[in-house]
Amino acid sequence: MADIAELPGLSQIRSRFLARLDQKILVLEDLLEILESGASEPPGEMAFQAQRALHSIAGSAGTLGFTALGARAQNAEAEIIRFSEQKLTSVAKIKRSIEDFLDEVIRTAAGLQQPSDGVA
Repeated sequence: MADIAELPGLSQIRSRFLARLDQKILVLEDLLEILESGASEPPGEMAFQAQRALHSIAGSAGTLGFTALGARAQNAEAEIIRFSEQKLTSVAKIKRSIEDFLDEVIRTAAGLQQPSDGVA
């Protein structure tokens, strides 16, 4: 089986994924801002939109070779679900998981901007 990095057109798909990531990040940053302002729980619709964004990212990221990014998105999604469905987590954990995800986005973007030395 071919290595995922060798599949034709994957570079363009990965680029599109990263370009669309910006819109999803805005939803997460809005939720994080509300939680940091002292909200006792995430607003329902905003939490739902954030969960959907994270679910989409988690599914696509791993497939496209962004394993750590996908794992962070999956973790943040799980924290929102635990809170929304059963209040089994805290707002602080939701904030931390979203912050961890956003940190991973920065690391992923920085890695993509590093000059290639031709070594795989």
